[in-house]
Formats: sequence, C-alpha cells, structure tokens
Amino acid sequence: MVLFSSAFAQTAPAPAPASVAAPVPPTPSKVAAPAAAVTKPAEPVKPTAPAKPAEAVKAVAAVKPAEPVKPTEPVKPAPAAAVDAQAAPEDGAKKEEAAKKEAETKKAKVAAAPCIISEFRAIGMDTADGDLRRSKALKWLKKNGHGCSPQKLVAIRNNRSQWMGSADSTVVAAAVDSLVEEVTEGSPDAINLLYGTA
Repeated sequence: MVLFSSAFAQTAPAPAPASVAAPVPPTPSKVAAPAAAVTKPAEPVKPTAPAKPAEAVKAVAAVKPAEPVKPTEPVKPAPAAAVDAQAAPEDGAKKEEAAKKEAETKKAKVAAAPCIISEFRAIGMDTADGDLRRSKALKWLKKNGHGCSPQKLVAIRNNRSQWMGSADSTVVAAAVDSLVEEVTEGSPDAINLLYGTA
C-alpha cells in the first residue's frame, strides 16, 4: 500500500502554494465611449401646413396727367348785400324787413308833428260838442301820436277820461293804447302796464 501511495504521489500534480493565486481569465470590460461620439437619433420632421398661394397684385390705374391751368380773368367781388342774400336768404330777408320797418318808423317820426300834450288837453276842454271833440282828438292822435314818447302817451291815457269827458270812448282808448304798444315795440313791461293786473 505504501508503494501505491508513493506512486500516486509522483504522478499527481502538487498543489499550488496558497500564496500564489490562480490566474483568472480576462473578462471583457465595458469601455465608456467618449461623450462627443454619442449622438441622439434625429427627431422625425413634422409635416407643415401647405403654403397659401400669394394674392394676385391688383393693377394700379394709370394716373392721368394734370391738365394745364388756363389763365382766367380775376374774379370781381360781389356786393356785400348780394353775398349775404345768397349765403343766408332767411337772414337777408329778416334784415331787409327790419331795415324797411326802421326806415318807415323814422319816416313816420319825421313826418309826425311834435307831441305837445297841452294841445290834446285843449281839444278836450275847448270843444263843447262831444262828437266834434272825439273827432278832433282822433285826428290829433293820428297826426301827432307817433311822435310821442311812451311817457307822454301814458300821461294822455291816464288823463283821457277827464279831458275828453262825454266824448271819451273805446275808440279813443284803443287809439291811445295802440300808440303805446307801437312806441314801446311790444315790450312785456309796457303790455303789463296797459293790460296786466300788476
């Protein structure tokens, strides 16, 4: 048996010392690629809306050349009254009517005799006949009344019944009152004094 074990000992390989490590076969290692070499796959291109066709350019009408200016005669200015009448016919008519009325009033005042109240009073006191007194008073008012001031006409109105006596009537009163209205040009104060309750 001893023989056998020694023979076996010769043929069997001796174990490796414990201090020496057995060689390890190399394993494939993962080597990181450089960052520059890494590329991402390109994103797919998105389809875009089809382009609108361009609008057609409208043709511009040809500009006619300006006609040469023909020399004309200088324009004569129209009279002021005619221009006013054309610009505002209503205003012109109103102004014309007012001027006409004013001219008539001035003419009436020039033609009228001066208003002397003592003459009117004398007619009332000196004429005995009532009808004749009324007739003379109305003639005097017609002739001289437009030349009287409103104050004088009011004085005649206030004394009329005393001076005229039995000849005083609504006709004489109306003649005096209408003169007051004309002379005061329908002033509201005068109308109030004549017909108001104040």
